[in-house]
Amino acid sequence: MRRVILASKSPRRQELLKMIIDDFDIITSNNPEKISKFLPLKKVPVSLAKQKALEVYKNNKDCVVIG
Repeated sequence: MRRVILASKSPRRQELLKMIIDDFDIITSNNPEKISKFLPLKKVPVSLAKQKALEVYKNNKDCVVIG
């Protein structure tokens, strides 16, 4: 099985992931969050999660990265 990485510091996300996966790592992105002023408000959380996950994935391409 491939290594699973959670790209989030959120305690709630960690708690939820522990319910379905026994072993995973937490690696967070250090890049500043970028929010387009043209992006609808309801799409902002998805955009931020995607940015973080992609940044972590760049250095962990053999892993499953969850944002």
